[in-house]
Amino acid sequence: MLELTHFSSQHWVITPAALALTEAVPASISDQKWLLVLTGIAATEFTQRGTAFEHSPPTQTLRFLPEIKEPCDYVIGRHGIPKPPGNEGLQYRLGFELENWSLFVTFAHTRNLDADWDQFAIRRWRASPFRYGTDVLSQREVTRIFDGVEVDFTVADQNTRWYGISYNINLLGRIVFTGVVIT
Repeated sequence: MLELTHFSSQHWVITPAALALTEAVPASISDQKWLLVLTGIAATEFTQRGTAFEHSPPTQTLRFLPEIKEPCDYVIGRHGIPKPPGNEGLQYRLGFELENWSLFVTFAHTRNLDADWDQFAIRRWRASPFRYGTDVLSQREVTRIFDGVEVDFTVADQNTRWYGISYNINLLGRIVFTGVVIT
C-alpha cells in the first residue's frame, strides 16, 4: 500500500452540527456534534514503470490521513472543550468519532511522458479501518474514530506519472480523547 504523508494543500472548516427538532440538547460541550470538512491535495510523485500498455492493469491501493488536529484544537480552544490531564500523545490521543461521512477523491495531476494512450482510474475509495478505544473523560467505548482514506486505483500505461490526490471529506461526529495503547 502506498502511504501519502505530504500535503501540498490542506484546508478545513469545522462548525457545530445543527440539532433536529426531536434531538436533545447535548448535556455538555464534550457531547456536541461537529461538521468537519477537509479539502486539499495529498501529494506524491508516482511513476508507473513497464514495457507496454496493460489491458488489465493491477489495482493498487493508497492511503492518506489529512490533518485533523488543527481544526479540533481550534474548536477545543474556542468553545472550551475540556481536555484530559497530561500530554497529548503520551497520556491521551485526540480523535474524531464518526457518526456519518462522505468522501470524494480524484487524481490531482497526471502526465504521460511519451504521449501515447494511457488510462488513469480511481476504482474505489473508502474510509480506512476505524481506530477504536475508550474515551478517557467519559469512559465510553468509541469504535469509529476517523483514521484516513484508502483509494484503489489503476494506471494502465508505462511511463505515466501522477502527482497527487485531490480530496473532499465531510465528517459528522464528536471530538474524543482516547487512551494511548503501549505495545
